Amino acid sequence: MMNKFFWGGNTGRGSVNFAKDFFLDAKRRILIKGGPGTGKSSFLKRIVEQIKSPVIFYCPSSPNSLDTIADFDRGFFVTDATAPHAIDPQSPGVRDEILDFGRYWNSSLLKSNSEKIREASKRTSLHFTLAYAALGKALKMREQLENILGEKSPGIVDEKHYLKVWDEINSLNLERNKEGLGNKFNRFVSAYTPLGFRKLEVDADKTYLFLGSPSLTKTYLDPLAGVFLGYGYDVLFFIDPLDGLNYEGLYVPKLKLHIQVSWPDLKKHNDLEREIEERIKAEEDFGIAELTKAFMAHEDLEKLYIEAMDFDLMEKELEGFLKGLFVD
Repeated sequence: MMNKFFWGGNTGRGSVNFAKDFFLDAKRRILIKGGPGTGKSSFLKRIVEQIKSPVIFYCPSSPNSLDTIADFDRGFFVTDATAPHAIDPQSPGVRDEILDFGRYWNSSLLKSNSEKIREASKRTSLHFTLAYAALGKALKMREQLENILGEKSPGIVDEKHYLKVWDEINSLNLERNKEGLGNKFNRFVSAYTPLGFRKLEVDADKTYLFLGSPSLTKTYLDPLAGVFLGYGYDVLFFIDPLDGLNYEGLYVPKLKLHIQVSWPDLKKHNDLEREIEERIKAEEDFGIAELTKAFMAHEDLEKLYIEAMDFDLMEKELEGFLKGLFVD
């Protein structure tokens, strides 16, 4: 089972996530609130160790940290419910629970460091703004490149590849998976991070590939997804990491089937087109560099909060919560 994703993405449109759409039928939602450095990710890692089949979501701005974990068998998820992926309770005390890690910090100590906290927060915000500006430029240039290529090759999609995928899917002789339609979910498996561009492994038994332009992937992938949805299969739509709206592929978990779209080979293109591609890469690299600076500034912010935390009291009180989490 594919169980690792990014919770959102640092895109040319800013920070994009689908947190509010996630696991709408969950029986239990545990929403963690609190500042940076209060132990949210570490707490999530402890829960993962106790779940038989966890679904894990990494933070794109700190890819070694967790933002969310879910247990679909038991019907619950636990998430960092703070910005930029804030979730507020809809049924407080019924389905939704809040873990307030702010209960365990020393407010007086934080206030004494208020100037340092404001400075670290400003630097973090500045570098994220610069990162998104650079990725936004990269997105605009990629769209321009698509327009130029479209004048030479309408659609910029290898129809032969695409029709071959259709033929192979039709040859699967799909059987109905369940009554009614399957469900559609958005997921990030690729992301721009402080550690560079990262793509998580897709656990697929079969991968189909066709060449095409990013902005047209919805047009070509939606009909393919419709086949599986119509037979009652759930489909994960992998979101384009630069665009944040369009797709870079889709995945059918039940069949472990992956359909991937990638750019045509630009080595065959002229000097102008290659120059634009080089400019896109330069802006992406600049964006990643700014994400790295944002990460470092955020680490400075976390240190100030870590100093103010009473982790012994936190450990004592959360131990009971952890025991109760897995009681049916």
